Amino acid sequence: MYFGNWKGWLIKGLAILTIFLAVTAWQGRNLISKQTPAPSFRLPALSGPTVALEDLRGRRVLLYFFAPWCKVCDLSISNLNWVRRIWDEKSVSIFAVALSYKELQSVEAFLERNALDVPVLLGTRELLNSYRISAFPTVYVLNESGNIDGSTVGYSSTLGLLWRTLWLKRAPRQLKCYLYADSSSNKLLHTF
Repeated sequence: MYFGNWKGWLIKGLAILTIFLAVTAWQGRNLISKQTPAPSFRLPALSGPTVALEDLRGRRVLLYFFAPWCKVCDLSISNLNWVRRIWDEKSVSIFAVALSYKELQSVEAFLERNALDVPVLLGTRELLNSYRISAFPTVYVLNESGNIDGSTVGYSSTLGLLWRTLWLKRAPRQLKCYLYADSSSNKLLHTF
């Protein structure tokens, strides 16, 4: 395969990456700083019990704030399902938090388009302000002490969410990698 002027492609790729990183940094400029205690909340779940942040101490927490009208949220929220499949509930608590909606039906319609394997909480205007959210989606990762470990604004891939949740700190003991002889064989060679 011929790419022509590879230096030109490299320069264009670096320019796009630089613009992407600059926009991401600009969008997240007002988010709460790392190692700051996360603002407390007690929110109703769309289905299930009310969730209080204080009850989650001792676990890492991923909060994915979305708006039902947000097209980027439509594209990225399903990545939470992959994160849930990899990290069990003991490793990290994952919540999608609906904000900036006028009626419950808009949240329900969003979830009909995007089936989720994680609890959905119904956020408030006060929560939006206390977490300094000005764009969607916004993701916060909290450590076991309830302090903010990281945050980002905009599209997050599955790998990006995994990286933000636990990989930066440590891989959980529950995660196991399996090495098989080949794709057609079920012969296990090694577990690590």
